Amino acid sequence: MPRNYRLPLIAVVTLLVAVFAAGIVGLGVVGADEPTDRTDTQPLPAEEESPDRTIAVSATGTASAAPDEAVVRVTVTAEGAETGAVRDELAANSTDLESRLEELGVEYRTTGYEIETPRAPRDRDVPDAVGRHRYEVTVDEPDRVGDVVDAAATAGAEVDGIDLTLSEATREQLRETAIERAMGDARTQAETIAETGTLTLGDPASVDATQSRFSPVRLQADFAVEAGDAAPTEIATGDVSVTYGVEVVYRATGQ
Repeated sequence: MPRNYRLPLIAVVTLLVAVFAAGIVGLGVVGADEPTDRTDTQPLPAEEESPDRTIAVSATGTASAAPDEAVVRVTVTAEGAETGAVRDELAANSTDLESRLEELGVEYRTTGYEIETPRAPRDRDVPDAVGRHRYEVTVDEPDRVGDVVDAAATAGAEVDGIDLTLSEATREQLRETAIERAMGDARTQAETIAETGTLTLGDPASVDATQSRFSPVRLQADFAVEAGDAAPTEIATGDVSVTYGVEVVYRATGQ
């Protein structure tokens, strides 16, 4: 009888030993896959750099030159009791002025023409009809402005004003010089700001150079010139300036 129970007992013990051994092996595998002292070999993400700073400045530049062109504004006037008579007189006086301007070899154009019958205030005596023919005369040599004034006086016309200005070519040259000076001023300002703020100044990020100012020499004429005056009319001239303003945004980085 004892011999019959011994074989099952040996089988049970053998089975338990096998299960225990398998558990040890399993624990060993798990421990190998996930060690307790884990080291992450992937680099940590770098901190994002702060965006570049900017420095915004405004500056102006000016360039001047002697005028090389002049514009003279002239008006021929006729007055009378009848509109038809005023029209005829205005045409005759205008033809006289145009002939004299053509003799001088200057360019002219009509800027206005009107014949009106003004209403007279009770305390003033005004003509029944007034005609006006306005001209703009362009002179390439400002020194010849006096000749135009004398021609207008001889033709019975009035000089309303004179602009001593610049030709397109000269104006463009001064414009470029003014912008260069404005950009130089802007750079100097930005460098001073960067140095004060411990920054390194970079290249411009944006430039706005749309602000411009052109200043001709404008003379409001009040010439009391009579036809036949012996001395020719002389006009004193001055420099004409071109000014440009710029707004510049520079890149900057911390030192």
